[in-house]
Amino acid sequence: MLTLIGIAGEATYPAAGETLTDLKKINYLFGHNGCGKTTVSRAIHDPAVRAGYSVSWKDGRAIATLVYNRDFAEANFGEQLKGIFTLGEDSTKAVEKIESLQQQIGKLDREIGGLRQKLEGDDGTGGSRKDLADARSLLDEACWKSQQAHKAVFEKAMTGHRHGKVAFCDKVLKEAAENNTDVATLEDLIVRAATVFKDATPPEAAIQPIAFTAFPTLEKSAILGRKIVGRDDVVVAALIGRLGNSDWVKQGVEYLAAADGSCPFCQQVAPANLIEDLNAFFDEQYKADLAEIAQLSTRYEAATKAVCDRLDVLVASPGRFIDSETLTERYHALKTAFELNHEWLVAKRREPSSEITLEYTKEFASAISDLLMQANTVIDEYNETIRDLSKSKRTLTSQVWRFIVEERRTDLTTYDASATKLGKMIEGLEAKIAEKKGERARLDAQLKAKEASITSVKPTVDEINRILFSFGFTSFKLAVASERGDMYRIVRLDGSDAAKTLSEGERSFITFLYFYHMLAGSTSGSGTTADKVVVFDDPVSTRKSHRRVVHRVRL
Repeated sequence: MLTLIGIAGEATYPAAGETLTDLKKINYLFGHNGCGKTTVSRAIHDPAVRAGYSVSWKDGRAIATLVYNRDFAEANFGEQLKGIFTLGEDSTKAVEKIESLQQQIGKLDREIGGLRQKLEGDDGTGGSRKDLADARSLLDEACWKSQQAHKAVFEKAMTGHRHGKVAFCDKVLKEAAENNTDVATLEDLIVRAATVFKDATPPEAAIQPIAFTAFPTLEKSAILGRKIVGRDDVVVAALIGRLGNSDWVKQGVEYLAAADGSCPFCQQVAPANLIEDLNAFFDEQYKADLAEIAQLSTRYEAATKAVCDRLDVLVASPGRFIDSETLTERYHALKTAFELNHEWLVAKRREPSSEITLEYTKEFASAISDLLMQANTVIDEYNETIRDLSKSKRTLTSQVWRFIVEERRTDLTTYDASATKLGKMIEGLEAKIAEKKGERARLDAQLKAKEASITSVKPTVDEINRILFSFGFTSFKLAVASERGDMYRIVRLDGSDAAKTLSEGERSFITFLYFYHMLAGSTSGSGTTADKVVVFDDPVSTRKSHRRVVHRVRL
């Protein structure tokens, strides 16, 4: 039976459409002329004739329809009418066979209906299919959460799949089945996405290495640990050596020269050969050693300045590939060692006879060099990435989808288990339905063959003519067309054609009788015992009536 009738954008019905639901075996529709009752009958008769017509059947099984309205009268009233086949009277055994086949078919229909109910529910929107659809809907929602969470960063990776939950979930399912890319962390993907998905990204300049090569030699110079003193074979050498004040004496020599013969130390007249003895004590070797210390100090100062100038610039503007905090800490440690070494060198120049040891800065320099090397490695990878941006985009896109798959792994596993179970259930129900439909088709073929063997159009002619006569219509009748055995003609008593000369009342009456007999018959040799949905749209011809009734009966 019918469960729903829908009409949209046809006749008096709005484009949004109206629906009739909760239909029973017998239904009545009341309304003024022009309100759309005939349109309902037309939708039932042939829902495919208009885009706005739609009907739904219980258990999805459509039933033949017979609709009595103006369209029926116009379509069937002419010079000849299709014969109506009915069962003959002398066919008891055949009728019993037909009834048995009908019962078997009815039983199969009920079984198919029960299977369909499990498969699709009472109205086609439930059952196992609904359970599967609900499971998929839950997965759609879960996958969409990943889209919402990551769309800002991974928008370009999701291009083409962000405009609907179903499409996005389809993509996740496809990737889950095919994507074998290594799983990356979200942090790594975000960092790479900022580069790979950025348009027209320029290459990054490498950080030039800082030269620390001079420091090991300077800081390990042998002269730093050697006492610089004068000759030991000069008269004053023994005293200077015993006092250990060669540095003090060296400074006093300059004052002796300026004192014009007086000793700057005791204010007495200096011995005539004192300057010569002192100059002899501080010989050329002593002067050479002092010069070496001075040169070492100058070179060390220049080397540290060059390194510090470079590092000052880097600390001020480290770029995005250097850990600025670590660089600052390591530079501070190196700079502190440099400053301490400068103090030691100043002390050595002031007191050449002292022994000093400089801080060895190789460890600090290596730490900074390693940090810059690591940054350059990342820069090289970055530049390689943007040099082959197309390949990198494909790789990163694949890794983004793999990340989303893993993020939704629990949801996917749950859905897969449900879908597998429900899929097997649906497959089994569909197989049983197909099997029973095949059996029904076989029995239906037997039924049609049996009906065809015992049906005839002659009994209908006789019955219609009997009713015409009983109601006083004696000037015309039906006759089986002589040229064909399955057609009727409307004739006068003398056999002449009467179809074009009937009055409106005669025409309406015989048309109704024709429709009435079709309820228990068929215009083909089979189908005389099939179920039918019957619709009466009354009146068919009068313009004076203010009420029409559409009435559906399942026979």
